[in-house]
Amino acid sequence: GSIFQHGTRPADFVLAPALATAALSLGEQDGAWLAAASLDRYLLATGRPQIYGTQFIAIPDQPTRQSALDRDLLTDAIRKATRVPVLAEQTPPPGH
Repeated sequence: GSIFQHGTRPADFVLAPALATAALSLGEQDGAWLAAASLDRYLLATGRPQIYGTQFIAIPDQPTRQSALDRDLLTDAIRKATRVPVLAEQTPPPGH
């Protein structure tokens, strides 16, 4: 099965990291990135900056940009452990 980080309300975004963490504990390594990305999405949905740097904004006819990010809360070691690029490597998704 698959776990997605999409939804319409903050509660949807809280469920995703819980499920991703459970999947990670069962050996599904992609759960690490999904837990980070869905936590970032939850934080943004509740008016707070993301902490991993996984979320970007794509607006037609404009360059893709990273959503608000608290660059100081996490270390790059934590980003690496959750399969998120370190800050210096974070760029918009390809083609944007």
